[in-house]
Amino acid sequence: MNTLNKINQVKSRIRRRDYIITSLSLLISLFFIFYLLAVSKSLIIASLSSLFILFIIFASISSTIGRIRDIEKSPWPVVILYIPFIGLILGLILLFKNGTIGPNKYGEDPKRNSKK
Repeated sequence: MNTLNKINQVKSRIRRRDYIITSLSLLISLFFIFYLLAVSKSLIIASLSSLFILFIIFASISSTIGRIRDIEKSPWPVVILYIPFIGLILGLILLFKNGTIGPNKYGEDPKRNSKK
């Protein structure tokens, strides 16, 4: 199952590599959208950009929940990411901590499933 499908399924686990790739691609997309908003004065582009920004927010939250589930924690700490400085600590934990080896209560090990 590819990373984009995992984002749509909030109940799955996401391994560290997929989380980093997803986060970077969403960040690049967000910069591109902000560039379009700054350059363009069109109302249509502004409307479409706001829809894309909502998608980016949903995809970011979904991938973060999947990553938190990979380290076998409750997904509620996703709220902490929006608190300055404390969210940075949680973000670094999500980047560097290994996921649970083998299945956990949130699903199968995504690293083991990708090797098959």
